[in-house]
Amino acid sequence: TDSTAAAGIVNILEPDPDVEANVGDAGAKKADGVGRPALWKRARSMAQLSGMGFAGPSAESALDRAGDDVERGVSSAPSPARNRKRRGQHDAGVDVEHLAPGDEHTEPPESPAAGLGSSSSSSSSSSAPAPAPAVAAAVPPAAADCDGADGKRTQLTTDRMAAALAFGPAAFGPLLRSAVVTPSKAYSRLRSKVPQIVTASVPGAAGMRGERGNKLVVQMLSDTCEQGLFMHGAPTSPVNSEVIPAIRHIFSELSALPPKHPRRVNCLRALTEACQDCQQVQAREIMRIFGDLTAQSETFESQLKYSLVRQKEAALNGYITRNHAQCDLDHTQVQPWQQRPHLVSGYVDAIGELFGLDGVTAARSDRFLANARMEIGKIKRKELLATLQQDLSVKEWLQTLLADINNQASDADRLMNQDCIFKWAGENMSSEAAHRVFYDEARADEFEDHDPKEPTTEHRYQPFLSCKVLVEMLIAAHMLRPVAAEEAAVAQPRNGGKRKRKASDGA
Repeated sequence: TDSTAAAGIVNILEPDPDVEANVGDAGAKKADGVGRPALWKRARSMAQLSGMGFAGPSAESALDRAGDDVERGVSSAPSPARNRKRRGQHDAGVDVEHLAPGDEHTEPPESPAAGLGSSSSSSSSSSAPAPAPAVAAAVPPAAADCDGADGKRTQLTTDRMAAALAFGPAAFGPLLRSAVVTPSKAYSRLRSKVPQIVTASVPGAAGMRGERGNKLVVQMLSDTCEQGLFMHGAPTSPVNSEVIPAIRHIFSELSALPPKHPRRVNCLRALTEACQDCQQVQAREIMRIFGDLTAQSETFESQLKYSLVRQKEAALNGYITRNHAQCDLDHTQVQPWQQRPHLVSGYVDAIGELFGLDGVTAARSDRFLANARMEIGKIKRKELLATLQQDLSVKEWLQTLLADINNQASDADRLMNQDCIFKWAGENMSSEAAHRVFYDEARADEFEDHDPKEPTTEHRYQPFLSCKVLVEMLIAAHMLRPVAAEEAAVAQPRNGGKRKRKASDGA
């Protein structure tokens, strides 16, 4: 379908009386008294949308089954045995053509995102995602609100929409982010104040010790600002070239906040606690906090990808917990490379760029990396990626984004830059669709299951997204893709999207 035809497609979520009255023989055969003709017709229209991966009779059949499930309120989830058989294909959307069986610890392929988030039935010969369409993508038919037996519209909830979506190819691949170097003049004023900045915000920090009790934590942080982490080499080493400007930026940003400001307290507490662990953990924590503080300066797509990092890290930590029973024992009981921090390095080295994890440079500079690789053993990357993606939740991500973007607090700490949202919509969506990033009372029904349901007067002219509009943007950005009901059921995260995380899973 060319762009002209795509631009002319009406919103399939709105009922069309003429369509419902003229469905034809095929639609009449499918009628069962509960509005099926209209749903089937809208699903068929969806199958013809450009770039959405639905085409032909098989797609119509799949979308038709999705419509059945929506109306009956049931899931077509296959048996556990079938789930295991399909793992690595539909579960994670991994294209087996891009990752050869038995891949071990080797350098990532040229296109790190290849094979992730794409449908296993895709006929496309290219692994790279197509450019974002210039029009708003339609909401997947399995999530579309439809007419019930009583003639009322079925509420378009976040749960229903998430059930018809899977992660797209743009949700994976390397995190493209560059360190922001704090001007030397700005940091020079803080050089001698690092201990006071820490102790003013973290009670008890003055007496905390790291390096197995050999050094005060406040001194460790001061040294890191000056020389980096000594276990990672000279200040010019790959890791310290990232760590030094990152931690200087952190202290420059936090020093401008009041001592008891929640962000300042939380970040400094995390740093002091990391200093009581190994330097691999310290490097990872410094880059995590730096990422949180600088995410809003990145592109819209980079901000979206970064907002998924915590889920991905939790999935990896959960996998390590399940497969390395001794990973949380201390150094008196197991070897360092059998402990979680160094096992994380081993896995991040192998699939960090493919999966979209942070801290790849630090992982590859881990002094126990070679031993950790041996402890982990042979990695079949496509199977590991499939397993990890199975633990990611579209619903949880949508809720996280909506809570962040629609936060009405004046001093809200956000991951997403609101100005960036409108700018991206203006460049990638039609003029009318772009203005739907703002609240409109005429669309109040889209916010029925949201909290808050509308912006405050103070934020009336800031982006306030419904889940429907957010999904349209994420599909257009190739971060999500619509799926048929059967694939959606197979790809549901363990525990229905509510992963039971152990305390040892980390973040």
